[in-house]
Amino acid sequence: MADALKEYAQVIDERLHSVDDPAERLAGVCGSARVADSYPKFMQILCHSLPGRICRGGGLVPRAKRDVEEGVAAGRFSVVDPVIALTAPNGSLLALLKLWCNQPEADSGQAAGARAEMVLDMLGLFPNEARDLARRHPPAAA
Repeated sequence: MADALKEYAQVIDERLHSVDDPAERLAGVCGSARVADSYPKFMQILCHSLPGRICRGGGLVPRAKRDVEEGVAAGRFSVVDPVIALTAPNGSLLALLKLWCNQPEADSGQAAGARAEMVLDMLGLFPNEARDLARRHPPAAA
């Protein structure tokens, strides 16, 4: 599981390596769930893992934490505590995984984009900017 999360995170890092804005990077991390259709076996592993394992330590968590902290420091996000703010992307990922486990026919691209937009909105971006950033990163190629 840890190796799969690290590999997944490396793919996301490669896609976002040239993005400087922490809000846009976080949108890319949140929207990365769009790859569910391209990597169904990986998503099944995530769906059947203990929820706490996904939101701890490795994988996307350090990246999301970095992006939230940098976004707060840059004035992009209006949250008081970056650690508490991480509950938004973590919780929404768990809910999205549960949706895909229970309804595999759900549109992963649409759901991931809506998730990214919602997380950015919760962190304090204006709705129009959150929507624009959430739509900026297309699904990764299989």
